[in-house]
Amino acid sequence: MNGNQSRAIFIFGCGYLGSHLAKVLIEQGYSVGALTRNKQTAHKLLAIGAQEVIVSQIESEDWHSMIKKDYTIILNCVSSAGGGIDGYRKSYLEGQRSVLNWLKGKVVETYIYTSSTSVYPSDSGEWVDEASETISGTKCPASILVESEKAILENSSLFKNYFILRLSGIYGPGRHYLLDQLNRGDIIAGSGSHYLN
Repeated sequence: MNGNQSRAIFIFGCGYLGSHLAKVLIEQGYSVGALTRNKQTAHKLLAIGAQEVIVSQIESEDWHSMIKKDYTIILNCVSSAGGGIDGYRKSYLEGQRSVLNWLKGKVVETYIYTSSTSVYPSDSGEWVDEASETISGTKCPASILVESEKAILENSSLFKNYFILRLSGIYGPGRHYLLDQLNRGDIIAGSGSHYLN
């Protein structure tokens, strides 16, 4: 593997998180490819230097033959496609399965998946970690995320390393819901003793 290939990353889902990450990685010299369902996002990614950008639905397999370069790092940071629980199933579970099918026969060093802290049923302010119980047997968005994480574990032979990052609320430019509430003088429900990020 040459040095350029080891710095090649493909990002599935270039919404808020994926687009910001693509920009930072390109600035650091990574070769970045991406899949997005949004044509405007695709144009923006190409304008900042992405090597190839595919516009498609992650849950389909149409895009499998469209990716021409080899990537050694894969990041799946999709969000819900909307449409309630069916949207979650399409983006997170069916999308994950499509990506894992595409990876068969490829050489991937690292696979990164952004899940959510909503997989934990606990909501009483206690500490959680990787060993904490997750939601099971329910028909809710969080249970779909748990299934999607399990798909990675069941296919872990496809990559040398994998990381499942369970993110809580993501804040940054244009995304500061709680801060906006405080600035308006709104009352924020809760005890004040719970942690967010």
